[in-house]
Formats: sequence, structure tokens, C-alpha cells
Amino acid sequence: MIKHARLNVRPTAISDDCKSLKAELLNSRQISIDAFLAHRSDMERVGKIAIALALLKQESLTDLLKPTDDDWYSYLVQAMRTPFEDVRKNQISFVTFNYDRSLELALFLAFKSTHRLGDADAWDLVKAFPIVHVYGSLGSLADSNSSSFVPYGAGRGASDLHDTEFYEYVNRAADQIIVMNEHRGTSPEFDRAKELMAEAEVLGFLGFAFDELNVERLGGRAIVPWSQHLPPRPFAATAYGLLGAEFDEVAEMISHRDFSSFARPHLYEEKCLRMLRATGLLKHK
Repeated sequence: MIKHARLNVRPTAISDDCKSLKAELLNSRQISIDAFLAHRSDMERVGKIAIALALLKQESLTDLLKPTDDDWYSYLVQAMRTPFEDVRKNQISFVTFNYDRSLELALFLAFKSTHRLGDADAWDLVKAFPIVHVYGSLGSLADSNSSSFVPYGAGRGASDLHDTEFYEYVNRAADQIIVMNEHRGTSPEFDRAKELMAEAEVLGFLGFAFDELNVERLGGRAIVPWSQHLPPRPFAATAYGLLGAEFDEVAEMISHRDFSSFARPHLYEEKCLRMLRATGLLKHK
């Protein structure tokens, strides 16, 4: 196993560890590499390297801009559309369990092109809308001089695994990934996420798998609070692929036990875009 605090550029040094990681991950039957690493601190660094390698190879500006049947980014941008001087009046924040930076880049490109902004001004506008990666990200996109900067799609131009510049980006990305074992229930990122959710007047869950541990870290049944005297705040969630009993389990997981019947109808067996269109969640005043 790797014993260095930080694995550096030489990919041959991790080939055996990656093979071991793959075998152990498959044998564990965990639902994700994140869940596996929560139990295996001895493989944490090589796991982060593997995540960074896989995801940086997948980042593609062409794919990001390609129309799909679930293009909720475009729907989001349209909902935020307003004269430039009023853009910051949009009150929206994001909590994501993903490492990728596609949301940040999509907003950056939309603001830049719509309002004819330079890069610095466009990134400054993106920063007006909090985006919290509770398990970290692949690095910063905004400041090329930052030690955490990793360009979007850095892996696409890498000719092979011996590309020194690419592996520096892999190491930077791995440095930004957060692994939390099952007994650790909080972090600055989760604390910030809970603050944003507590302040929100409307809640939407998009593509969230409702892993029990992640729900608990977000606040468990406090996610959808209920009052007998005040109407509950609007919320909706994608529950694409869930079956009957699973719907009920999720409903009880995110709301007070006595009022899980209230949560159940707000779970939509739809993908993100169709759920947003069906509920008008982004148009709530």
C-alpha cells in the first residue's frame, strides 16, 4: 500500500495499488467507491487518485454543451434570466455530492456569453451563488494561479499516463477530494450545507440517491421540517428508479415520522428536468 502523504507524478508507482483497489472494491460489493473508502482508510490516497483519474478523463466541454433530454442546466439558466444588474438578486444555492465542476462551468459560460463579460467578472458572478461540494471537488476552475487549479477537461489532452503535467493535475484534484469514514458525521462542508438548507425557502433534490448516511449528515428528518401551524416549505425530489417500498422509506427518512405521508407525493419518478418542469420549483416566488 502507498505510504506517502502525497503520491507524486510517477504512475508506475501506483499501478499495483490500483489493481489491488479494483479487486477489493469489486469484492466489497459496496455501491460506490466513496462507500468503500469510508471503510478502508489504508486505500484512501490511491482511491482519491483513481477517482481523479477517472473523472478528469471524462470531463469534456463538448459533452457539457451537447443537448440532452435531461438538460436541467439550461432550464436553470433560463429561470435565472434577468437584466445584468439584477442577476445577483436570484436567490439560489447548491449542495452537491459530486466531485465534477460542470455546474460551475455551465454558469460561468452562460453568464459570460449572455452578458459579454470577461473571465474574471463572469467567475465573480458565479461566486454570488454558493456551490458547496460536501465531499470536495476536482479543484478550482476560477484562478489559474492557484495551487488548487485544475483546468476542466485536463485529462482529455493527456496522451498517456506518463504525461507529467496531467499527473500534476491528478494529484491536485486528489488533494481536493474528501473521504469521510462512517463514524465521522460532520465537516465544514456539511455544516455549510446544513446552514444553506435551513435558510432555504424552497428545497429541491436532483439526482440524489438518498443514501441513509448522507441523509443523516445533512440533518436527517430535519431536512423537510413540518409545522402544524405553518404550511411546510415547498420541496420536491427526483426518485427516478425507486420502487414502492423505497419511496416510503425515503419519505420517512427525510421528514418527521408522523408526517412522512406528506413527503411521499413530492417524490417524482422522473429525471431532473422533467421534475423541475412538473413542479415549477425554480419559479417559486
